[in-house]
Amino acid sequence: MLTHHALKSITPLPAPAAWNSVATPLKILLVEDNRGDAELTRLSLDETDIPYTLVQLQKGSDVLPYLNHQDKSAPDLILLDLGLPGEDGFEIIADITAMGAAHAIPIAVLTGYEHFAYLKKSYEFCVTDYITKPCTTESLRKLMRRIAPH
Repeated sequence: MLTHHALKSITPLPAPAAWNSVATPLKILLVEDNRGDAELTRLSLDETDIPYTLVQLQKGSDVLPYLNHQDKSAPDLILLDLGLPGEDGFEIIADITAMGAAHAIPIAVLTGYEHFAYLKKSYEFCVTDYITKPCTTESLRKLMRRIAPH
């Protein structure tokens, strides 16, 4: 069970034949405070059959310290919930942008907010994708294929 401050690492899946050209698994940072949503996202990621490693942070305030300590092993993708307690997803995107990492790390919003204003604001922040919860395997597969180095 995850604690409030827990990081969760998941062992990468073996590469299916169609993805044998992927040199290394995608490194994904999931920022999600809801354990149930995090588990559903992980299950959907598993079903993509694309190799990945996953680190989960439950608090937005942990994102910048985590990224600052990654050096050459920064994530390939950030899946970011907008509705986090304390610092919300938009504040986190702004913080990442201010540190200069936004263009290097694709950010996909993963949220329960379906209102157009959230979608519009997300794209104003130049996010890579906007996925509503519960996320589908296919939406994650398409996103991962766009991000994966070939």
